[in-house]
Amino acid sequence: MTPFRLALIALIPLATWACGSSASAPTAPVLVDGSSTLAPLTQAIVADFEKTHRGTDVTLSSAGTVEGFTRFCRGEIDIVDASRPVREPERAACEAAGVEFIELPVAYDALTVIVNPGNTWAESITVSELRKLWEPAAEATIARWNQVRGDWPDRPIKLFAPGTESGTFDYFTEMVAGTVDSSRKDYTASGDDQVIVRGVAADVETLGYVGYSAFDRNRTTVKAVAIDDGDDSVGRGPISPSPEAVGRGVYRPFSRPLFVYTNKARLDRPEVKSFLDTYLRRAVELATGAGTVPLTGNSYQLALQRLANGVAGTMYRAPEDSKLGVDLLMSR
Repeated sequence: MTPFRLALIALIPLATWACGSSASAPTAPVLVDGSSTLAPLTQAIVADFEKTHRGTDVTLSSAGTVEGFTRFCRGEIDIVDASRPVREPERAACEAAGVEFIELPVAYDALTVIVNPGNTWAESITVSELRKLWEPAAEATIARWNQVRGDWPDRPIKLFAPGTESGTFDYFTEMVAGTVDSSRKDYTASGDDQVIVRGVAADVETLGYVGYSAFDRNRTTVKAVAIDDGDDSVGRGPISPSPEAVGRGVYRPFSRPLFVYTNKARLDRPEVKSFLDTYLRRAVELATGAGTVPLTGNSYQLALQRLANGVAGTMYRAPEDSKLGVDLLMSR
């Protein structure tokens, strides 16, 4: 046997090993974007996941629910965080792009109306007063506190809130005005919760709204306003936002489910499926620390079944479905 042939045979095991080693190469990151309200919980899940899945990175952005769905339906990301259910135009965009999605509820949120700690008059507010303040007809018309409630001071009212890219904006406008996007426009809008919080914290005449996690992180600089939904049949009266109030179903109408949506085709990537599995198994323990409220009953188990079975589409088939609990929606 020639020296050249011996050298070639000696290299064969090395070449085989080198080709096989590609299986242990780092995987592509799992890409997540969307709701800033859900971002603290997702970040907690990411930290937990990366401890046990070395070599798998999760890249998290929080451009807002609307922008998240835009990127998701283009196939640019694997998962979108959403602070409301998918809307019909987003379903249509995903369908047109061939993106089949799986909808997974992961927690509840308490949308929170906030004021400056120096505000001594607005301890509570009714949904009808919020409508009077925020509906489109209020623009350039309802500009003082006493126009909202007669015994409040005759002082200017300044407003901070999420912009139209936010699922929190969508949910608030639908609950208050009855229609998504139905809002006055003469307010300071931002997709960054901290901008809203800082604006309210800086001026006693301001009012705004954010997700509960943003309030919870900043409760030393802003205070929450109790919400009165006007239902006196059970003598509830104004209810302050809290995990307990959400869990008991009495913080209405601003208790809302939060979701992650995944591209069904991306479940072929083990790291995407593993991340979602971790999310649904760990959210019950991590939700409260992230300023959200865990799902109740067997909701996480039902969500795990949806993931395992690849159940595509949304549970929200009719407008009245928004009034039903996610465990009931998933089980039907």
